[in-house]
Amino acid sequence: MSRQTLSVESIQCPVLMVASSGTRQGKTTVTALLARLHRNCGRRVQVFKTGPDFLDPMIHQCASGQAVFNLDLWMVGETEIRQRLHRAASHNDLIIIECAMGLFDGQMGVDGKTGNRSADLAILLGIPVVVVIDAQGIAQTFGALAHGLQSFQPDLPFAGVVANGVGSVHHFELIKQGVPDHIPLLAGIPREPRLRLPERHLGLVQADEMADLDGWLNNAVELLLSSDMALGIDRLPKAVSFSQPNSVEAIEPKSLAGRRIAIARDHAFSFIYPANVELLAELGAELRFFSPLDNEPVPDCDGVWLPGGYPELFADQLSGCRLTQRSLKALVDNNTPVLAECGGLLFLLEQLITVDGIANAMSGLLPGKAVMRTRFQGLGLQTMPWPEGELRGHTFHHSELLSGTDLSGGGGNNPLEAVAYATRQRNAGRGEALYQHGSIRGSYFHAYFPSNRAAISRFFSA
Repeated sequence: MSRQTLSVESIQCPVLMVASSGTRQGKTTVTALLARLHRNCGRRVQVFKTGPDFLDPMIHQCASGQAVFNLDLWMVGETEIRQRLHRAASHNDLIIIECAMGLFDGQMGVDGKTGNRSADLAILLGIPVVVVIDAQGIAQTFGALAHGLQSFQPDLPFAGVVANGVGSVHHFELIKQGVPDHIPLLAGIPREPRLRLPERHLGLVQADEMADLDGWLNNAVELLLSSDMALGIDRLPKAVSFSQPNSVEAIEPKSLAGRRIAIARDHAFSFIYPANVELLAELGAELRFFSPLDNEPVPDCDGVWLPGGYPELFADQLSGCRLTQRSLKALVDNNTPVLAECGGLLFLLEQLITVDGIANAMSGLLPGKAVMRTRFQGLGLQTMPWPEGELRGHTFHHSELLSGTDLSGGGGNNPLEAVAYATRQRNAGRGEALYQHGSIRGSYFHAYFPSNRAAISRFFSA
């Protein structure tokens, strides 16, 4: 389907938002299957993910063949969201947006202001919403759930529902009996092990850890289309007009031109917003990636970014990557700025203790140790006051920093002294600590770099 240019600044493109009533309903699977289905039909597909997520976008990048950017009205902002959607509409045949959590979850708007829920984004931009509902254990009651989600907010552009986890064709017929005529039932997804994505404690398993994800996507699409429940799942949604925002933020001058920034990137360090990498490149930085897991030395650089990820899954291997650790120490000794976020912070500590109590030596560039817990120790959107300026982002982690004398993992005071604390978005309470130890800046906080371009530029220019 060709795109229609309405004016110099407004472009139409088919778009839909894949939502659900909550987590583990199947919306990531449906989003990935839709992206691959349309890509296999020769269409160029751009996927976005609402909220501060790293894992689902990895799946969708494989499915669509393009980097997946995050959309969040609070963290990213309306102006940047409109810019990205306008750009996507001008280069793609279909835009798919996957929701985080439930459709109506998140910060609600007050006094006529737009909130930060996926539903708010859909209403603001007129994006049709398709809701995925887990149908296991229900039949005609499925229709009542669909009706409730469709009618809860009357101004929501509702495009239909998808039944996930359908046990049989007969089960699907029972579901159809209960769905009101005014709600389109777009498809049923079979309750089939071959349509399940593997998970672990922070969500889905990373895309590049899955054996032949590309083949899995193609096979899953064929399985879906060959069932008797596909209905209209392969039809393009309606086109929506996307306009370039009136006020477009001027891009910072090439303030990082000539600066080389080394970025850790592998299975252990993979929680990287594409927008962060894009911004560093826009500012003129030369980006050099390296793998601590492969014991690669940090490339010659003027700044280092150690992003989050899963260092706890590779603690033993990271403990032995002495070449990486020595090259990091040489850079720190030379006062090179190092940004260590969450998993990157853990890698720089003296020890990382796994859930089963095994202590693994880390780089030792920061005092103290961390222990993995079975429950979340931090979760949610936050604002962090860097010395260079305020940044927006989020936190989610299962580990806890301990004192340097507590080897048992039973608690204690953190030997690092915080220079500042983040503020939680949801209740303005105290959030994650910010640490500055020599040239190392560390925190559990994951920064969204475009939320303060100047602050990022000043930090990596130091």
